[in-house]
Amino acid sequence: MVKGIEKPLVQDGYVKVPESPGLGVDLNEEVIKEHMHQGEKYFAPTPEWDKDQSWDRTWS
Repeated sequence: MVKGIEKPLVQDGYVKVPESPGLGVDLNEEVIKEHMHQGEKYFAPTPEWDKDQSWDRTWS
């Protein structure tokens, strides 16, 4: 489901840490969409995070 990871992931008991920004991987959106539940939206709206109690405000 991600691109940018060397395969096999575990080599000699170790996982190489990516050096790219962020998590160091890119999402393979086509593969993710293939594994979604029927009727599920890709990045569906999340209005519950718009409330004051969400702790997701840039001004808090």
